[in-house]
Amino acid sequence: MRVIAVTVAALLFVMNAVSADEIHVAKTGSDQNPGTAQAPCLTVNKAAQQALPGDTVVIVYGAWLTYGEWHHRGAVYLDGVALSERRTLDEVRATSNTWFTASVEGKTLIWANFGHTDPNAALSEVNVRECVFFPEKTGLGFITLDGLVLMHSAENWAPPGSHQKGAVGANWGKGWTIQNCEIPFALAPPRHP
Repeated sequence: MRVIAVTVAALLFVMNAVSADEIHVAKTGSDQNPGTAQAPCLTVNKAAQQALPGDTVVIVYGAWLTYGEWHHRGAVYLDGVALSERRTLDEVRATSNTWFTASVEGKTLIWANFGHTDPNAALSEVNVRECVFFPEKTGLGFITLDGLVLMHSAENWAPPGSHQKGAVGANWGKGWTIQNCEIPFALAPPRHP
């Protein structure tokens, strides 16, 4: 009988350890708050420290989720180096090697600050090329890329586990060999808040 009581007590402890609470995070919160909808935490880190198995961390829209709100597919390059996109034209005016774009009266306008470099005397490029080498057809197998320089693609950021395009991609193909290639700036250009 005593063994059964211990087993039941252990089961009750395990059931209580698996929580189903929601912990809220918002830029208007404080890490001194309990993480409720009315009194959210400020940081995801605080919520993660507080969370138990089974909890849901609800992240309210805020400054940490703005990629795509003002970032654009595309990039501006000067002598092969990607400039950083900025949120406002004023930021571009104040910072060398940056660019900004906006739609004005149905036209896409791009402003770039090349610093002290004359863009007419340097190699300047603006692109919206999503990929350099990425087959349209899925599942192509046993392709070899050897000795190529593949650069200046403007792919969008994609979360892990989603369909990710890049400067080079196999599009679900198998057995590819990519060797002796240079793929400079294969990462998205730097993001700045």
